[in-house]
Amino acid sequence: MPQKFGKILASWSVSEYEKHERSLAWYIAAGVLGFALFVWAIFTFNYLFALIIVLFSAIVYLRATSDPNIVKFLITTKGVRIGRREYQYKDIDRFWIIYDPPDVKKLYLAFKRSLAPRVMVPLKNQNPVKIREILLDFLFEDLEKEDEPMSEVIGRFAKL
Repeated sequence: MPQKFGKILASWSVSEYEKHERSLAWYIAAGVLGFALFVWAIFTFNYLFALIIVLFSAIVYLRATSDPNIVKFLITTKGVRIGRREYQYKDIDRFWIIYDPPDVKKLYLAFKRSLAPRVMVPLKNQNPVKIREILLDFLFEDLEKEDEPMSEVIGRFAKL
């Protein structure tokens, strides 16, 4: 691999998204809830919400029937790379690590652009102390973040 994006300081493979094991009961409950919300949206003439329910259902179905791609995550001297996407340190505002094994072992990156979403990278079997030490040479660590974002807690609980 060419070193055009700096010297590699750490690397590991991650899934593009987390694939949850869901039971038949989960699919039945999700189908009933989705159908009820769709019917409610139609009866209240909220067609945009009905469209959102249909699109959300399609996304859940597509993710359930396909396997996530495995991509390489790299921390280099110039930035981080997730698959083919490169983020230079000058564009990253801060990072934080939430480490509460066995369920939560994640690295978060927040960007300077206010509309850019944060990026979450599972640490897998990486040593969080080593990753933190590497990133401290380039980025500010947000020590106020001690818990997983509520959206991710809900997503993990609901298996979304």
